[in-house]
Amino acid sequence: MEFKEIVSNLPDKPGCYLFKDKSGEIIYIGKAISLKKRVSSYFQKSLNFDSSPKTELLVNDISDIEYIITDSEFEALLKEYELIKNYRPKYNRMYKDDKSYPYLHITDNEEYPRILVERLFKDEIKEEGAYIGPFLVRKNLDIALDTIAKIFPFCNCKKPCKQQKRACLRFQYKKCPGPCVGAISKENYREQIENIRLFLEGHKEELLKKLLEQMTTASKNLDFEKAAKIRDQIQGIEKTIKNIHFTSEPEVESVQSVTELQKALKLPKPPLRIAGFDIGGSDTGISSGSLVIFENGIPKKEEYRRFKIRTVGPNDYSMMQELIERRYSRILKENEKLPDLILIDGGLGQVNAAYEILTKLNIQNQPIIGIAKKEELIFKPKESKPIKLSRNSKALWLLQRIRDEAHRFAIAYHKKLRSKSTLTSILDNIPGIGEKRRNALLEHFGSINKIKNASIEELQEVKFISRNIAENIKTYFKENK
Repeated sequence: MEFKEIVSNLPDKPGCYLFKDKSGEIIYIGKAISLKKRVSSYFQKSLNFDSSPKTELLVNDISDIEYIITDSEFEALLKEYELIKNYRPKYNRMYKDDKSYPYLHITDNEEYPRILVERLFKDEIKEEGAYIGPFLVRKNLDIALDTIAKIFPFCNCKKPCKQQKRACLRFQYKKCPGPCVGAISKENYREQIENIRLFLEGHKEELLKKLLEQMTTASKNLDFEKAAKIRDQIQGIEKTIKNIHFTSEPEVESVQSVTELQKALKLPKPPLRIAGFDIGGSDTGISSGSLVIFENGIPKKEEYRRFKIRTVGPNDYSMMQELIERRYSRILKENEKLPDLILIDGGLGQVNAAYEILTKLNIQNQPIIGIAKKEELIFKPKESKPIKLSRNSKALWLLQRIRDEAHRFAIAYHKKLRSKSTLTSILDNIPGIGEKRRNALLEHFGSINKIKNASIEELQEVKFISRNIAENIKTYFKENK
């Protein structure tokens, strides 16, 4: 049977799809909101330019397709996890070998088990039964946990639960049952955790049957408050399974954004590799620059770069020129591959400034654009008339995502530089504190606040800090409150 015929017969329903090779072995398992749309996306012509060798190999190896229909997207997610764990398909392993993924860790060895999200490589898992996963998309896991907490509240504190005088903020929002303040018994709390485990491992029918029996028993015992609570949990499970929505795996979905972007910008080839640049803190005296790389619409964080800007004065154009010159001088020197598209966070002025540097470096025919905030207009060098994409355009969504990621990365580095500068300037004002003692204090205490609140005796425990120096520190902070 031709793939076209197989795909046309697929239902437009949520579920899991199983790709098989010629020998009948399952080589890849995925989930979908719509089996028909998701599976058909693998065989669209636009995939021919996908530079991911793994996806290309996968598509070439597919000989047959099977599918499992589920009642909801959430059940498809859980079924996918179960199937991958049981079959360990070749290409699912390939996608995971060089990457860590989020797992749920249930700390069963504690009196009040916590549920934590941990990003791990497979060989880092020590207690097999205490982990659920991997989940391919972290955002999906966060959405699921947030929803589950409304039905079965749980503790996710960083440290094991101990008796406290005050409960955490999650307790106020009814997302934690408050074991640390004695608001729930150990037995009831552990039962909540077991319910969550059943829910996340896809044993919905078993969980609902268990809760129904408990509700019936509570009603017979005239404990109507407990019965009503269990009834709400049952209704919450059914509602969650129907209404919870997740982010799709980006491997194939993002190709459509790239295709649309090529058409919108009239580029000679698909912009599979896009470099995004931004400047952070240009008006503060301490400026930073960022470079983010997206391939096939997916961020490649291992290729992100950050820059401490050397340009003096708040001149955004000069700063952007410095950033472009430093980056592309190095690319030329090391004979690295140029991106298919450069994206600048800014309007026509910023784009023209960056373009001048590319011309100066004799980099010919390099596509470069800028995206201006508010109007979200796209500018090309030397062209005063901007391009305006539809607000629903996948191409615009991709550009916004790259722009926002470059901005986030630049601001994060800028905050780090400012924090470091502040730490340095405060401690350097204290008599007797030089670089060696400053570094020793920061390494020992970790923050200015802890140094400020330390006693003279605690300060003396730090290497190179005598009593006289410790007294100088206390005097300085006392006089400079």
